[in-house]
Amino acid sequence: MAFRSYIRSPRRTSVTVLLIMVILFQSTLTRSQDENSSKSESAENAPGSDTSVDESDLDPKGNCSEDINVFCTPKKGSYLDCIILQLQNEQAGVTHPSGREVAADCKLEIRTLKINSYKDLTLNKKIETACGKDIQKTCSEFLGEGGVLGCLRANKEALSENCQNEVFKAEADAANDFQMDPLLYEKCSKDARAYCTDVSPTGGRIQACLRARTTKLTYPCKAELFRQEQENAGDFRLNVELYKACENDKQKFCANVRPGNARIKDCLENSRLDPEFSQTCKDEVDKMLARRSEDFRLDPILRESCQSDIHEVCGSELEYLTDLPEEVPRVLHCLQDYKDELKDPMCQKEVHKVLVRAAQDYRLDAWFAKSCEESKQKFCKDVDNSKVLQCLQKSRKNVDDNCRSALFDMEWRLSGDIDYKIAMKNACGLEIGKFCQGLRRDRGDTIECLQQRVDDPEMREECRKEVIADEVESAKDYRLNYRIYNDCYEDVTNLQTSQVCQVCKRSEPCEGIVLECLQTNMDQIKSEECLKDVFSFTVKESRNLELNAPLQQACQPDIQKYCPKLETKDHTNTLRCLRSHRSKLAKECKDEELRFSVMEASDIRLTPSLMNACGAELSQFCKSVSPANGEAFKCLQMHLEDVEMGTPCKIEVDLQEARQASDYRLDVRVRKECQEDVNTLCSDVDPIEEGHAPVLKCFVSKFHKLSGGCQTEVAYAARMALWQYRLGSNLTADCDDDVQKSCDKDVKPIENVVIGSYGQCLTSQNLKKLNSGCRALVQAATKEGSYVGGRPEVDLAAAIAKLKEYKANGGDLTQSSMTFFWMTTAVAFIALLAVVLLRKYSGPPRAYTVVVKGGDV
Repeated sequence: MAFRSYIRSPRRTSVTVLLIMVILFQSTLTRSQDENSSKSESAENAPGSDTSVDESDLDPKGNCSEDINVFCTPKKGSYLDCIILQLQNEQAGVTHPSGREVAADCKLEIRTLKINSYKDLTLNKKIETACGKDIQKTCSEFLGEGGVLGCLRANKEALSENCQNEVFKAEADAANDFQMDPLLYEKCSKDARAYCTDVSPTGGRIQACLRARTTKLTYPCKAELFRQEQENAGDFRLNVELYKACENDKQKFCANVRPGNARIKDCLENSRLDPEFSQTCKDEVDKMLARRSEDFRLDPILRESCQSDIHEVCGSELEYLTDLPEEVPRVLHCLQDYKDELKDPMCQKEVHKVLVRAAQDYRLDAWFAKSCEESKQKFCKDVDNSKVLQCLQKSRKNVDDNCRSALFDMEWRLSGDIDYKIAMKNACGLEIGKFCQGLRRDRGDTIECLQQRVDDPEMREECRKEVIADEVESAKDYRLNYRIYNDCYEDVTNLQTSQVCQVCKRSEPCEGIVLECLQTNMDQIKSEECLKDVFSFTVKESRNLELNAPLQQACQPDIQKYCPKLETKDHTNTLRCLRSHRSKLAKECKDEELRFSVMEASDIRLTPSLMNACGAELSQFCKSVSPANGEAFKCLQMHLEDVEMGTPCKIEVDLQEARQASDYRLDVRVRKECQEDVNTLCSDVDPIEEGHAPVLKCFVSKFHKLSGGCQTEVAYAARMALWQYRLGSNLTADCDDDVQKSCDKDVKPIENVVIGSYGQCLTSQNLKKLNSGCRALVQAATKEGSYVGGRPEVDLAAAIAKLKEYKANGGDLTQSSMTFFWMTTAVAFIALLAVVLLRKYSGPPRAYTVVVKGGDV
């Protein structure tokens, strides 16, 4: 205190003290000048002889001083660029003449400098210079560490070329080191410390580590990770793992492809199936494609090409988008589901590519792969990725609910285009060129063409096998049949709205119930294209029972029980076997067999055995006759006695007639004309007894009470049953005793079938001698009248044509209005019997052998 007061008092300041202070000041000044002189001398002796320190460049006296002396003397440009160039040379395997490599401490200093410069662009002279105007124009309002750089990255397509180049360098650094992305580091540093402490910060390893633990990350970190992934998606060089794995393949297959806009990625994708493509690169390309399939925003070309279609067609799905990748790729699925409504051709092309990828490899639809991974491991563990979809189809009943739903959605999206049917396309390349040249590959055209040719002898077995396999799968749901789904959409909607057809669940096959409903209600279908498609499917179904999903489901136990020795593909004999055991079948199988039989009887083209056996006869005798509504079949019946009618055809006509005579529903004309009469006159008949002709017998017993149209068709049915007389047949059983008593004993029926003889015998008998049941049948068949013509079958056909014309003109088909028809019909039939009688007595009876396979009745 004494000293301080002494100093503070001027009056007590001595000369000695003043001298001491002057000496001390001079000493300090001299030392400062010496230090400044030393610094100046050191700066003059440093490489480049800079007189000031640039905060955006490496410190020449820092950790990189020795490297600067070796690699950057004399100085050209910045030290930072010089050392970075040396690092790039080292990475490329180019060794410096001195043999020295950049020191680890120097690398660390470079990293620190870059990290700071990306936080504050004033420390990054290159970006500041190249992007000054862009920052002023676009990003002047962005503040905070990394804010301006983040803005430049987000708007890089609008930046000047020089600025884009500098921003790309920043993106490349950030892709390699997550701390060089200030925004990502800010949001994810805590997550990285929690889950990735042992992971190197370079090589994109921190980002990969975080993505592998995405369910554990905080929302802000997830969002920033996805943001960086979106920004980098368009450039091959910004995918660190892909770049490392594919550098050689890129040089081999894509050397002339400019980087940017995903061009190199697409080139690698298109080349990945080449035999010379490395497996390492293919694995990384597949990972990239699988990741794209999770979110449309990771596919830059599709995102840009489909921008307008996304807003117009899938706008509602955009409401669900967040800053995170989609858990369910709603927008991408929407584009696939409504691909036919997309307007931009480039968008259509890109969506097509996405679906082809998924068809080639189940992993390239990430949602499907995720939903079915457990089932895949369980049922298809060792199956090639390209065949997992087909494997899961075969295991459909056993896979879990999530997989079953995803599987159906995938099948739905892949229907209709041969490019999505990879196995079929590969197996049928020659057939497509031979049979389907010029047809559209989409919209089901090529697939339908192959299906129509499946029995062609020129189709190879490997192709036939794949076509049938795909056909069987698509038959499980109308939505998997592209043509039927699109052409019948309105008709199905109307039938479902009116509760005629059942509504199927959104993502689950409905086992053919809508296809069955369309077939059963074809008369209610308004669209001509839909009618054509449904009939085409029905023809194919009649040739292959495996396409009849409801029948397969209902009858498989009975087939295994009663028909185990039959080959699965022997569809005709399988049906006949079922029918021979009809009384023993389960009710659901009986119902399905009857439905199929009713449908089959409506058009001769739906009875393959008849078409195969009678092809020549149909061309010769019935060329101008409609195959529908039983007309072609009746034409064949009228020519049974023709010498040019082949025996195989006669056999099949007999078998079909026997079936019609057992159940009125199997006679298309009787069924259509007599439905009201069934309800009013024969309602007490048990429908379960059908198959034994109870309704037809009821019609015969109440013949005069039938309505006009029904009476006509029942008469014809009775007439044909007598003409093709079969001992033991349900409809004619009442006449068996009279036949055995009164008809020619010399006629020896084979398998109980005789053409003409027994019918002629019964119709020539005194009706009073016949028992009541037989008499009613003969009366229903013949009616009164007399006429002899040269071509009775032609007269009969003319009478039927006259009836059709009368009905078409709005005539009332009452009993009184049928006089002309019955007179002509009866006369024609009697004349026909007369011709037969003449033939009978001029030669031996023309009975023939009937071979009955499987007991078909």
